[in-house]
Amino acid sequence: MDNRLTAANNDRQMSVGARLIRQFIDKLRARDATVDRIRSAEALVRGVHFRDYEERSSCRLMQFSHARADEVIDRFCEENGWDESSRNDLKFSAHMLDADQKSDTFIRFQKVGESEFFVHFIALKRIEETIFFGLARHHVKFKLSPNVKVTERNTWIYKNWWNKMRRNKNSPPTPEPEFEEETVPAEDMTLLENFFLLRALKKFAEDIPSSVNELQHEERQFLTMGSDYDF
Repeated sequence: MDNRLTAANNDRQMSVGARLIRQFIDKLRARDATVDRIRSAEALVRGVHFRDYEERSSCRLMQFSHARADEVIDRFCEENGWDESSRNDLKFSAHMLDADQKSDTFIRFQKVGESEFFVHFIALKRIEETIFFGLARHHVKFKLSPNVKVTERNTWIYKNWWNKMRRNKNSPPTPEPEFEEETVPAEDMTLLENFFLLRALKKFAEDIPSSVNELQHEERQFLTMGSDYDF
């Protein structure tokens, strides 16, 4: 109990940005995002022809009163083209913050075309009557126009794209086979999901470097997985 109280007190002394980054890191750890797994995903993506793959990250930090949560979430979902189901899921997460220091982390994969999607990584933290909303978003566009099924909730299927990525870039072209959902193991899907989530998190952390300095050494090390940034 004493250790938990000490951890809670330490958390309260951190800036909001540092607390949100810690939430993101804890969520990725819970999804088994290890160094080896992130490196495996990175190596896979590097094998794709540059002309066939683009990505960019963005982030946002906002705050609003707990009483205005539904209003702000409605506006956010409208601006970003979220469907009703995802809107309700995000509202539910906000409603769960029914007391000071409550927090939640939300993930959503959104297909926006035949060859692109957004990865939304959201950390919610309530401090007294204010909700802090940290958004880390990663936009991936692949010009292979594969038959990819991306649901409006929290899971997706790669199908042709995944299989094209795995091929040696020097291999001769082959006819496009049909793939069943079972051909993409759940473990492989999680591998790339975690990679894109980490890319989004790094952009969020890059924009608030002073908050990163408040983190423990092992948490800062977590942010250096992959080859983008060194904190």
